[in-house]
Amino acid sequence: MSNARFGAMVEGDVAQKLHSAVVRQGVRIALGGKIDPSFAGGMLTLEVELVSIRTGRLIGDGPMIHELRGRFGPAVVVRVGGIELLVVSIATKYLICTYSNLLISTRRAKVSWR
Repeated sequence: MSNARFGAMVEGDVAQKLHSAVVRQGVRIALGGKIDPSFAGGMLTLEVELVSIRTGRLIGDGPMIHELRGRFGPAVVVRVGGIELLVVSIATKYLICTYSNLLISTRRAKVSWR
């Protein structure tokens, strides 16, 4: 799979850890499997490239949430293979503006979360 986007995964410990990493470097992380490994399997240990580090602040757009502010805590975008993955600290409702605030383009993706 290439040119795909996925998110958001609520993994505050991973997002916080990666805030001290260097963008464009490879990092080993463990994602998923923390709530109920018997349901969907255990953690995935992945070698990823850190694409961006974000504060998690959101400014809404569009007619319903225009200029409303929100936050989803420290956030990062990582790339594994051809997939960009959004990792955040706080669970909230994610809208297209969430991704554009993180400088992630969903319009050019072959596969996207929207």
